[in-house]
Amino acid sequence: MKDKILLQVPDACESMAAVTDLCLDMTGIITQDRMTVTCGLVGTGTKFALRHDSKSVEYVVDDVLMSEIEHPVGATLNTYLGPPLQHLLSDTFALTSGAVQGNDPVDGQTVFYGSARETALLRFSKQLGWPDVQSVRNAAQELEVIPFTSERMASGAFVTVEDGRRRLYLKGASEVLLKRCTRYVIPDANKVTTHKLDSLSKTIIRHLLDSYAEQGLRTLALCYRDFDSWPQKDTPHEVSISEYQTLKK
Repeated sequence: MKDKILLQVPDACESMAAVTDLCLDMTGIITQDRMTVTCGLVGTGTKFALRHDSKSVEYVVDDVLMSEIEHPVGATLNTYLGPPLQHLLSDTFALTSGAVQGNDPVDGQTVFYGSARETALLRFSKQLGWPDVQSVRNAAQELEVIPFTSERMASGAFVTVEDGRRRLYLKGASEVLLKRCTRYVIPDANKVTTHKLDSLSKTIIRHLLDSYAEQGLRTLALCYRDFDSWPQKDTPHEVSISEYQTLKK
């Protein structure tokens, strides 16, 4: 403290020469600045968590919040998320992210470069064996990216889907996006099914978000919406998140 040395990058420690004591931040932990998806909720019925063992890393369904579907103990997440929903989530990760994919110069393994949150989501998708991020981006038709801003607290992307409609993907602050949502997805093996988001469902989701926050976790919400066309009649092309929600379906 007397020498006024403050280091935020571990690689710069050599500039301190011989040190006898190392003072850490309030968490008492030195991290790699690398986030990992540890748990989450799909809809209101499929709650999952990361499980480590000596051989593998996998995501298992560890609890049921509502009785829409039954989960055997220890079932993996992919068991309950059919291909359509897996593609929907992987598209959201890839298209709303500014992170890029590359190869580690040391071991040649696939790595992601970008913000800690976005790279965590892309690694999560890769661990589950979902579509490759670059293939998703290459296949996107008429991709239009909406960058993150502190005003809307979300990033997004427009693409044209198979039926010709325009789909908006959003990823951002949970408390902001949850207020704007009107439906939630229900895991289905053959299609993306949604259900009206009533007050009970919204309360359950909020309580879970509060639980994650109390554990020191950072939460994100993933949303989507389909439009028959975009921009809609008499609607400016550049609009805020709140204005998106005022448009009629």
